[in-house]
Amino acid sequence: MMTFRAFPSPLLSRLIAAGLVAAAMIIGATSPQAQSCLSASETRSAIASGEVVRLSVITAAARSAGFNQIGSAAVCGSPGNYVYSVVASNASGSSARLTFDARSGALLSRQ
Repeated sequence: MMTFRAFPSPLLSRLIAAGLVAAAMIIGATSPQAQSCLSASETRSAIASGEVVRLSVITAAARSAGFNQIGSAAVCGSPGNYVYSVVASNASGSSARLTFDARSGALLSRQ
């Protein structure tokens, strides 16, 4: 005869909990700005028009903040409110998500 368990096994419970935590982290890390990033051609146009600074300006700002390698960068947001969303690493290998004002190159946040 088969017995019915009201709750899943402890291992299954932990796996479900870990999956929910991972999903929450992914959903929480996706900001509205990250959902509206410019394509490469749109970024080139924004740079050409002076609406955003070149990536070299952002790279220099990241270096002055202690990050020596850029893993990825994207221009996100809306006209007049663009930011560079950058994943960078420091000399010890720790990485962080950096947000820069795309017009001035100023570091806005580090996560």
